[in-house]
Amino acid sequence: MGCLEDHKVLRLLLAKRNIFIVLLLPILLLPLPIAVPTPAGKCGYVALLMVVFLLTEPIPLPITCLLPAILFPVLSIQSAKTVAASYANDVLIFVIAIMIIATAIEGTNLHRRIVLRCLIVIGTKPYRILIGLMSSAFLLSMLVPNLAVVPMMMPIALGITKELDKEERMKREKNSASGRKVSNVEIEMDSKDDNGKLTQQDEDQRQEIDCYYRGGKYMLLGILYGLNLGGSATLIGTTQPPIANGYMVGRYGPGSVISYGKWIAFALPLELVSSFFVYLWVIFLMWKVTRKTKNKNVYVSESEEDNIGNDDMQPKDGDKELDGGVKAYIKQESLKLGGLTWAEGCTIALITSLTALLCLTDMDDVDGWFALFPDGYTSNTCATCLIALLFFVLPRDLKQFNLIDKPTKYTSILEWTYVVARVPWGVIITLGGYFALGSALQATGALAGFQDFLSENLVKVDSWIIVLAITIFVSLFTEVVGNMAVLLVFLPIVTSLAEATNNHPHLFVIPLILADQMSLMLPIATVPNLVFVTYANTSTIDMIKCGWMVNIICLFFVNLFINTYGYVIFDFDTLPDWASIATTTMSTVTNATIV
Repeated sequence: MGCLEDHKVLRLLLAKRNIFIVLLLPILLLPLPIAVPTPAGKCGYVALLMVVFLLTEPIPLPITCLLPAILFPVLSIQSAKTVAASYANDVLIFVIAIMIIATAIEGTNLHRRIVLRCLIVIGTKPYRILIGLMSSAFLLSMLVPNLAVVPMMMPIALGITKELDKEERMKREKNSASGRKVSNVEIEMDSKDDNGKLTQQDEDQRQEIDCYYRGGKYMLLGILYGLNLGGSATLIGTTQPPIANGYMVGRYGPGSVISYGKWIAFALPLELVSSFFVYLWVIFLMWKVTRKTKNKNVYVSESEEDNIGNDDMQPKDGDKELDGGVKAYIKQESLKLGGLTWAEGCTIALITSLTALLCLTDMDDVDGWFALFPDGYTSNTCATCLIALLFFVLPRDLKQFNLIDKPTKYTSILEWTYVVARVPWGVIITLGGYFALGSALQATGALAGFQDFLSENLVKVDSWIIVLAITIFVSLFTEVVGNMAVLLVFLPIVTSLAEATNNHPHLFVIPLILADQMSLMLPIATVPNLVFVTYANTSTIDMIKCGWMVNIICLFFVNLFINTYGYVIFDFDTLPDWASIATTTMSTVTNATIV
């Protein structure tokens, strides 16, 4: 009886664990600010509270990130005005503008045209379909946040895999009806019904080992890898670079921002090379499935049975052009879109203009369009907001210019109600919370003691070893915790590590950003992973079986590029002035804390 009561209590605690975490955790952590009643100790208390909330998620992530706005003023860490500035800074407005532009691509169906055009040009062989889907996801994720690309890509991809499955089923049913039999698979007589046909159980088994059906899951995973790698190729493809840039500005000043041009010059070749080898890995898995299926359920006629074992006579499904359902489906979807519309053309022109403006900012030896304005008054946010604004100004079609016919209501490319319904506003609050916490950790010197520990123990360690350790640990940790929480925890650590070892901060921040995005084995690792699983219904086992090698491939090339090509692009050998000033300031804060 006692055991039963204990079991009920345990079930009650588990059912109400979120309430207990929210109520009890702040009380359990109270000894920290009481023992260390300085701004640094109080800031550490809020940081620990946020990290645990991020890991356990007793309340929604955006609401967790409102804690700095509540606790920093109450605990006299920072004023409410100072904290509020972190929730509406330059980086956040930039992210909002990029998300608005993403809704324009979806609203004009430009994403469907890009995907279908890639498939038509590349071809409809199964392995070519994989190229088309991966390259489309890669390209779209370079233009807009990859979180928005998942719902753009998955309906098209699921339609294609459904046609693959339907085509194979029809072929199997035709073979069965024509009296063909299955080689290398023994089917007992009692497994057939009175009409001599296979029972439903055997039919289900045949469909389960269908090479196209089983290969389809790898096609879908290829999309996930393509959009993660493509998103990493630009500063606007994921939320990690804006978070890092916002933190760097708060810690070091505007000069520490990673420029769009340098990032794409470094990351695009890296991600293209990684994508090629990831593609080969996914093809290998598809080939294994196809080969295994051939050995189990190849349908042959009696005249062909004698030729079993002759490779020339065996069907080569992977090399067969799918002239039936898949090609017809792609053509049908393309016909639905019709010709290129005015709205799509305007979207292409505006995104091209934005890309040019982002790349043509101030470089090391070249004056960009920033030089046209007083120093410090402009940023990439100005250009991004201008492009976003034009989507609400330009008409959706040319009929709006018709002055002869009866005038109609003016309709722009984007409508505000459409944007409000599709922009993930919670991401903005989440980023603001990260910026507020990072700014407070720097201002209060909460990490000063940790920096002393790093400087004493890692000062003689080679930088490439530190980069390798960062990428491996962050990638593994992200798989079980989630990339947002990991980035929040590790940004202060790696910047302090760079200062302690007298290295360029970007040398450690860039691999942190990249490794934080390349965790592809578990659904919880990234938000795109979670959204992908809801669409594809992919099992965790399948993600692990395919994703472990993808992680290894990506981490290998990140370390290779950062320790070779990265020195050419970012000049890691030279410590910039903004980093030198910050190091001196941190040393002063450390000495003051000790005193």
